[in-house]
Amino acid sequence: LYERPDNRFVAGFLGWPTMNFLDGRLVRREGDGLLLAAGGLELPLPGETFAPPAAYNGSDVTVGIRPEHLRVGEEIGSGNWRMDVLLVEPLGASSLVTLGRDGRQMLALVDGRPTLRERQAVEVGLDVRHLHLFDRSSGAALRRGVPSG
Repeated sequence: LYERPDNRFVAGFLGWPTMNFLDGRLVRREGDGLLLAAGGLELPLPGETFAPPAAYNGSDVTVGIRPEHLRVGEEIGSGNWRMDVLLVEPLGASSLVTLGRDGRQMLALVDGRPTLRERQAVEVGLDVRHLHLFDRSSGAALRRGVPSG
């Protein structure tokens, strides 16, 4: 249920910190694959992960990504987003980082005590293998992330 929820409600209900959600639209891009366009953020999605791309083209979706699958300050690839660090909360062996951009917030769970500071601009990447897609109107899972490990 945690790693492969059937719908958005279950995805948001299970786990702490809660799953990040972002509404967007899937658009077929040149070549093989899709592009998630979400309020100024764009994320290329590989065709092998979302095959066949034509089945998803033009879909209004809600994307879900768990905080432990966000990478802060790392060079992840072309899908990176620039966000600002709003808050860093040390939890002992890990830290909870609140990120923001254009009125949108996301949570990242990072190992250890990062050297991040508030109002710092950072690159935020995510592992698309762990991305969840939900139909925006029904909340049903269109694609469930791959289990960790």
